[in-house]
Amino acid sequence: MSIPAPPARQAKPAPLEQLGGRALALLLTLLSAACGQNPTHEAMALAAGADAHTGYITGTTFSHLLVTRIPDGDVEQLSVYLGGDGRAFIRPGQVSLDPTPRHHLGLNLMLADPGPAAYIGRPCYYSAAGSTPCEPSLWTTSRYSREVRDSIAAVVADLAGQHPEAAIRLIGFSGGGTLAMLVAAVSPAVVEVVTLAAPLDTQRWTELHGYSPLTGSLNPADQHHWRPGLRQSHYFGEHDKNVPAALASGFIRRLQATGLPVTSHTVSGFDHSCCWLQAWPALAELKKLPQDQQGGDEQHRPGRPFQGSTP
Repeated sequence: MSIPAPPARQAKPAPLEQLGGRALALLLTLLSAACGQNPTHEAMALAAGADAHTGYITGTTFSHLLVTRIPDGDVEQLSVYLGGDGRAFIRPGQVSLDPTPRHHLGLNLMLADPGPAAYIGRPCYYSAAGSTPCEPSLWTTSRYSREVRDSIAAVVADLAGQHPEAAIRLIGFSGGGTLAMLVAAVSPAVVEVVTLAAPLDTQRWTELHGYSPLTGSLNPADQHHWRPGLRQSHYFGEHDKNVPAALASGFIRRLQATGLPVTSHTVSGFDHSCCWLQAWPALAELKKLPQDQQGGDEQHRPGRPFQGSTP
């Protein structure tokens, strides 16, 4: 069973259907069962079950899934989430035709946030992979390209325009954290970026795993100009073999040496997938290091300074 391609251009996200959240969640769950497990249907059902609004929005040239749960009236802070790289490859050497994540960790983090929040799907994800101008390099070698960055930044700017009083906080998991850094660098409305298990130095990351170089992508570690005052908090799992904390240590030290408000945290017991969702959003409330201690990496263990965050 196929899903209709998203509209070519839509200025603001529209509700998927004129149905209540529970009814829509049930409908999408039944559709997923009828068609086999479909990750886009699953994501829509998750959003509908949490009473979030779901639609598509055009950034620059790409269409993006946009999930929002923003109350009416003034919003002081808006947390905007970006998900991971998803299923770029079916197996080594075989590119996936649909890169949509199968586990929806980035979306679930957004839905677990009790405050005003939005989730931006990456270009060509969530049933848009067959749309023009999508092609496989956009979720493989060019997954962090200027074109991808600029399209997400345009959606962030649209959200900022709708909520001009809100301080925008970007939160990215895994490869979504890589993009969050790139987007934050060119988005004046963003005041803070939070990354979880993110490869912040993509060259070192590909070399560690023997992956093909991301030839069409930008690397946060190669960016030399960061907006003054942009707050950054980077979290890594103690047992994460996919993105070890040591990969980004040099880059983070360089940022801190410039005087930017940057902190790094290694969380005891966590790996690449466990246990970010279980700890969220309490993890983001970690007490930040004093300014004179920001040169090192702080390791958090059970009871320091939050409870119940380790498996």
